[in-house]
Amino acid sequence: TKAEKERRIQEALQALIDGYGTSTLASHLSEKWGCTRRNALYYIKKADIRLQKDLKKVDNSASNKF
Repeated sequence: TKAEKERRIQEALQALIDGYGTSTLASHLSEKWGCTRRNALYYIKKADIRLQKDLKKVDNSASNKF
C-alpha cells in the first residue's frame, strides 16, 4: 500500500541518517521486510533522494543568511 511504501522510505531514511551504508542497509532491510535486496535498494534510493533534497534546502537556507 501507499502507507507501507512511505513507512519503508522513512525507515530507510532514518537508517541513512544514522550512518548505515547502502549495502549493509539493503541486506538488513530485505531480511526484515522479507523482500529482495533489489526492492530494499529501491526504498533506500527513494530515501537517499529525499535526504539529498532536504540537505540542499538546508544548504540554500544557510547560504541566504550570509
